[in-house]
Amino acid sequence: MGLSELVRAELVLVAPSATTDEEIISQLAARLTAQGFARPSLAAAVIERERSHPTGLVLDAAGGNAAIPHADPGHVVLPAVAVGVLATPVDFKRMDAPAEVIPVRLVLLLALA
Repeated sequence: MGLSELVRAELVLVAPSATTDEEIISQLAARLTAQGFARPSLAAAVIERERSHPTGLVLDAAGGNAAIPHADPGHVVLPAVAVGVLATPVDFKRMDAPAEVIPVRLVLLLALA
């Protein structure tokens, strides 16, 4: 399955109103659930996993950072990736330094089986 099959227009949120990592995760998970790609349990599972295994990635010093939150495949119906492009960054903990937070503008919520 190619990237074009995983990322669909109906799964992309541009400038959502999220102000926290949990809000953007919940909004993206809701989109995946509404479109039939994930179970309703996805949001809570991703938020819980993010607490112990953060997914923030430093991509550049200018703040163009990303996060790739995800959960166990049991919450997935069909493979897909929901994308959030934030106008105002939200803080995610760093994957490689969990005690630090970074501002993130791109969130790729993976729903992979």
